[in-house]
Amino acid sequence: MASEEAMLMSGEMTVNPPRRGFGRVMGASRGMASRGMASRGMASRGMASRGVAGLPVTRMALAAMAMGVLTGCEEIVPLDLSRPLTIEVTVLEGPLGTSEDPIPLTELVGEGPERIWLEGDYRLGVRVLLADGQVATSFTRPLHVRTLPGKLISSEWVNVSNGQGEVEVSIEKHFGQTRLWIEDIEEGLEASDEPGVEAASYATGVSPQLYMEDPTVGDIQFVTEGDTCRSPNNQVLDAYECAALTNNFVHVRAEDRTLVVTHITTNGFFVTDCTSGMGTATPCDDANGLYNSIFAFSYSAPKNLFVGDVLSALEGNVAEFYGSTQLSFPAWTVAYDLKVAPPTPQVLAEPVYCGDATGMMREAYESDLVEIQDLVIKNDWTDNELSGYSEHGQWPVLFQSGAADAFNGDACSVLVVSDGTVPEFNPLAYPGCQLAAVRGVLGTYSSEYSRYLLWIVQVRGPEDLVFEGENCPAAL
Repeated sequence: MASEEAMLMSGEMTVNPPRRGFGRVMGASRGMASRGMASRGMASRGMASRGVAGLPVTRMALAAMAMGVLTGCEEIVPLDLSRPLTIEVTVLEGPLGTSEDPIPLTELVGEGPERIWLEGDYRLGVRVLLADGQVATSFTRPLHVRTLPGKLISSEWVNVSNGQGEVEVSIEKHFGQTRLWIEDIEEGLEASDEPGVEAASYATGVSPQLYMEDPTVGDIQFVTEGDTCRSPNNQVLDAYECAALTNNFVHVRAEDRTLVVTHITTNGFFVTDCTSGMGTATPCDDANGLYNSIFAFSYSAPKNLFVGDVLSALEGNVAEFYGSTQLSFPAWTVAYDLKVAPPTPQVLAEPVYCGDATGMMREAYESDLVEIQDLVIKNDWTDNELSGYSEHGQWPVLFQSGAADAFNGDACSVLVVSDGTVPEFNPLAYPGCQLAAVRGVLGTYSSEYSRYLLWIVQVRGPEDLVFEGENCPAAL
C-alpha cells in the first residue's frame, strides 16, 4: 500500500486491468452519484486500480475520468412541449359490449356450418394532445389506424385537421378483448426532411375496450373460398389450407361448450367441440359437426390428459403447419368432474371426398374422427410413397371403385398412418388388400413438392382397420 500511495502522491500510477469489466465501473460510479457519494473519492474506495491496463494515470486524470462517467450517464433531454405526446380516442358510435354480454363474432348461414364474420363499424373521436394536455392545433395530417386483434377492412389512414376530428373505421375477425389504435407514424407520410414537414411524433392512443366473444373451434377453423394465408416457408396458401385466425393468440370459447379430447399423440392432442359446427348440443354422437375439431401441438405427449376428458379452458397461437390448422404453445384446464365418450367417427363418403373439386369440403372435416369406406391398399407404390412410408409411416390406399379425384384429376387416394398405434401391421406385405373401412383422425399435409394437400387418416388402434377379402391379415 505504501508504494501505491507514493505513486499517487507523485501524480502518476500504472493501473491494473479490471477484473469485472467496464460495466462494473460504470455501475459503481452511477451508484455513487445517485447517493451523493462522489465526494468520497475513487482512490479512497480502492477504485483507482480499475482503469485501463498499462496507461499512466495522474490524479487529475482520474478525477476527469470520474466526472466523465458521472455526468455522461445523466444527460437529460428536455421534453419538447410543442410536439404531440398522446392521442385521445373515444367511441362515439358503435357497439362496445360488456364482459357479461360480449358482441358476437360470427353468424351461421342457415343451419351451418357456413358462417359469416360480423363487421364492426365505429365512429371515433380523435384528439391529438400536447404534453400539457392541450390540443395540438397545428397538427394536420393522416394518422394510422389498426385493430388488435382483428382485421381492418376500411382505410388504414384517417385524416385529422387542427389536432382533432371524427373518423370512421370498420373491422372484422376481432375477438376477445379488442382495442382500436390510432398512431402518428412515419410510414406513408412525406419524408421528414422535406421543408415544412415534421417527423412523426409516434404519439399513440387506444380506444376503450371492445368486449367481443372468444372464438369457437368452428370460428378458428372455418374459411371462405378466396381467403389466403402463408405457410412456414412463406408460400402463399389457398383457402382450404388456411384458418381464419392464423397467427393470432386465442382463448377458445369453452365456458358454454363441450370440448372433448378425442385422440392423443406423442406431440399433442385432438379436440372436438361437440356444440360447434352445426350448432347442435351434446352428446358428441349427435353433433355431426363440420369445422368443429382442432389439433393442439404441445411438443410432447400431454401429461395427465386422456381421451374423453372435457376441457374447461383451452388457449394457444393459431398456426398453419403445412396446411394443418393447429394451436401451438397450448395451455388447457381439465374439468375433472366431467367425462364424455368421443364421438362416433363421421362417415366421409366417396362422393364427398373424391368429388371435392375445391378442397373446401375435406377442410371441413380436418382433425375430425372420420370413417372412409371401401378402400384397397395400393399395389404399385411410387418412390415418393415408399419414401413417405419409410420416413413417416404413411401408406396409400385407393377407393375400390377406382374413382378419380375431382380436385387434381389423379386416382382418388388417402394416406393412412398406423405405425405408432398398430406397429405389427406392415402394409407392404398386403398389396391389394381390401378394407371395408379405415377410421381415425383426418389430418392434412401440404407438401412443398405439391400444390395440393395430402389427406391422412391417423389410426387410433387395430380396431380402426377393418379388413375384408383376400390377401389381408386374419387379425391384428
